[in-house]
Amino acid sequence: LATEHAKATRLKRGGVAEHVHIDWGSVESAFAADLADDAQPDRVYARAWAITLLDEALDLVEKHYEKTARPALFTALLPALESPLAERTYEDVAARLGMTGAAVRQAAVRLRERYRRALLELAALRLGITCEAQLHEEIRSLLGV
Repeated sequence: LATEHAKATRLKRGGVAEHVHIDWGSVESAFAADLADDAQPDRVYARAWAITLLDEALDLVEKHYEKTARPALFTALLPALESPLAERTYEDVAARLGMTGAAVRQAAVRLRERYRRALLELAALRLGITCEAQLHEEIRSLLGV
């Protein structure tokens, strides 16, 4: 009877939950490597937080492009977030996606702007800042710009 009762109530105790193994050794070594490079834990934390914020903003932008059925455009223009692409690269992307070179350049500008807005909105939300000037200052200090 006890076994049957345990089976019947296992859902309440997470009986269908998938167990995930976390390799704590690799996590420890990654943080140890960070601390070895930069002995100040607050800087290591700030860098990790900034990277997380940047990744979250990129995920939001990617989801927008998937929702609007343009994931190929997002993938092709992803390198344009770092720096403007070479003129020939814009033309190659345009030919591959059936667009004009000017349309691809404009799409790259819009991608950078969408990413910038997503980053600012996430930072404002996470930091609880409503003043735009203060938000820009916080982002600059966080990213070390």
